Amino acid sequence: MNDPRAIPLQRGALPFGLPGDLYPHPIEFDPSQAGHLSIDDLGVLTVRVVAPPGLDGATLVLPGDEAVGVPFELVGAAGGAALWELELQAPDAPLRYGIAFRWNPARTRPIHFSPAGITNAFERIDYFVLDPAELTIHDVPSWAQGSIIYQIFPDRFHNGDPANDPSTVVPWGSIPDNRRFQGGDLKGIADKAGYLAELSVDSVYLNPIFASPSTHRYDTVDYMTVDPVLGGNVALRHMVNELHRHDIKVLLDASFNHVHPKFFAFADLVANGPDSDFADWFRVESWPLQVVYRPNATTPDSYAARVAGWFESETGIPVVARDDPGPPLEPTYDSWYGVPTMPRVNLANPAARAFMLDVAAYWVREFDVDGWRMDVVRYVDPDFWPEFKTAVRGEKSDALLIAELAGDSRRWLQGDQFDAAMSYTWRDLCLGLFATHTLSAEEFKEGYLRLLAMYSPAVTAVNHNLLGSHDTERFLTAAGGDVRAFELATLFQMTSPGAAGVYYGDERLMTGENDPFCRAAVAWEDRQASANAGRFAELARLRRRYHALRTGAFRMRDAKGAVVFERSTLAETLIVAFSGQEAVRVEAAGDLVHSIGDVTFESGALTIGPRSAAVILSRLGTGA
Repeated sequence: MNDPRAIPLQRGALPFGLPGDLYPHPIEFDPSQAGHLSIDDLGVLTVRVVAPPGLDGATLVLPGDEAVGVPFELVGAAGGAALWELELQAPDAPLRYGIAFRWNPARTRPIHFSPAGITNAFERIDYFVLDPAELTIHDVPSWAQGSIIYQIFPDRFHNGDPANDPSTVVPWGSIPDNRRFQGGDLKGIADKAGYLAELSVDSVYLNPIFASPSTHRYDTVDYMTVDPVLGGNVALRHMVNELHRHDIKVLLDASFNHVHPKFFAFADLVANGPDSDFADWFRVESWPLQVVYRPNATTPDSYAARVAGWFESETGIPVVARDDPGPPLEPTYDSWYGVPTMPRVNLANPAARAFMLDVAAYWVREFDVDGWRMDVVRYVDPDFWPEFKTAVRGEKSDALLIAELAGDSRRWLQGDQFDAAMSYTWRDLCLGLFATHTLSAEEFKEGYLRLLAMYSPAVTAVNHNLLGSHDTERFLTAAGGDVRAFELATLFQMTSPGAAGVYYGDERLMTGENDPFCRAAVAWEDRQASANAGRFAELARLRRRYHALRTGAFRMRDAKGAVVFERSTLAETLIVAFSGQEAVRVEAAGDLVHSIGDVTFESGALTIGPRSAAVILSRLGTGA
């Protein structure tokens, strides 16, 4: 391989001249996973491996008459994990390789890692084979890398046109309820485009906007119509144009997994029963269609009792009371978690699948929206999502596709389905370190390194790193009202790799328990909240000002009791440091560009008090 970093190795089975260390070290490398082996749209391969800490180096071993090794770089080490990374240009032909690790002088025998695992030597059959032609290219949109995504729950953001309020509208600022509208609309969002630009927002992700009787609209009635109470299709076009005028992109949200019972195909099923042309669009467990209500299994003021009170009049589906054993509400058709207002769509049916794919393409093509965030992705037939990506990217090649997933999302982020996921794992790490203090700095760093190793660098650059959403309690509430915790978490969000996901109102220090209370209306007249947003905007501008914070290489420093890392490009390097519960001292040179809490910077060293942070700019870059 023609690589300037390559070093000559010995020919044969022992590239370092010594047999391998056979201790069962916990080494993690699976080339079928994009987090360990990936290729981007520029033809750059990234190889990543997780190994135990304490190693002096890792080497990609390339056998042959002129055997060479290409060294990995250490991304970081903490706890029981060290993450090693190597970037190289993809070869023209398949490549055979192994991975070797070297110890410090205390243990001289190298570790040889092959497809079979740890081995004594690299024999002829002990090599991985890398064929770039077999890898899926991770072609994530460049505009989304390191961007700021601002999520809006439309009914609660701003009322720009009271004329389209429903007759049942309740006063702005009322206690949130999923069936009581407060008047927020798309004109209200358009009117706040300047506010969003001041926050350095790159894209707005809207919770569903299609016609529905609920405020969350995940029970969609009509996917081809923007809800009239939001202003209809005309208001969407105006909002998209206004946000685009401020260089802000627009992402829509929907569930293709389930619909409202008044959705045309299910309504036909209600009207015509098994003879409906759409009978195979859904799964009916028994006829006739009905919902069994068991009052003995719940209380009169429960969700089930409230739904039983209005469901039949709204949908035409009978509600039948029983006193036999079973759940409080039980539809005779398949629905999302048994919720009768959300019958599941059978996307194995070709016509149902074609309809949803047309919906996905339509709004991108006709209204110039810039991507989708898709709900409950794991519940949809897995072979649907590659077709979904093809349909959307066929209309706009740089559309961003985000999956709603909790936990390990690798299955959907291999390059053929989604660009990114809502990273609730990232959120849990931040909660543990900054808010609940259930994670030490070392535990946080190990968790974060393992998270990095799960996904390709391309995915990591656009992954939706959120502190809160419409499905969680707000971060400030989870932190017990601790503003410092939110500030520290936000600084980490704005300085670490990925797309920073901001839930509307968090920048104003809004609070709220879980759904529906995390979906409250914004109090625009609150001056203190506006001042809070101004301080948040300073953090967001930091990300906009320094390109390294958006797309720079990430390297974690060894700092006991603290989280310290570098973000670097050829032009600049920034050092970001967070203390834990104790004060720490960090060697650093450059200019202090931002700090939180008790920070002293002099004579090339940072002294950071407990629960404080600092960002240092070094003018000369050290990374690519």
